[in-house]
Amino acid sequence: MCVNTEAIAFNFAHTLSVATSTKMSNELGAEKLEKANNVIVVPLKLVVLLTLIPVLALVFGHNTWAGFFSDCPSIIENFASMTPFLAISIILELVSKIR
Repeated sequence: MCVNTEAIAFNFAHTLSVATSTKMSNELGAEKLEKANNVIVVPLKLVVLLTLIPVLALVFGHNTWAGFFSDCPSIIENFASMTPFLAISIILELVSKIR
């Protein structure tokens, strides 16, 4: 469940970063340096937003999220205990990608 949750959270950011990289490369190739510099601002904000939304949903709805994967109460309870670590992991990965 943790691996799938992280994969879902990272897919949004990764897809947006690939599209941004392509757009920035096109602007740099056209020697439009100011426009290339501005291309990064909006996607960076969107990546932060699109990563924080799953983290907040995970923190406040971890039982519902775990219920999508299993009906076993002990598994749902164990996932709930790992939720803070998973949220921290997703946030730290976001911070490392932004730097």
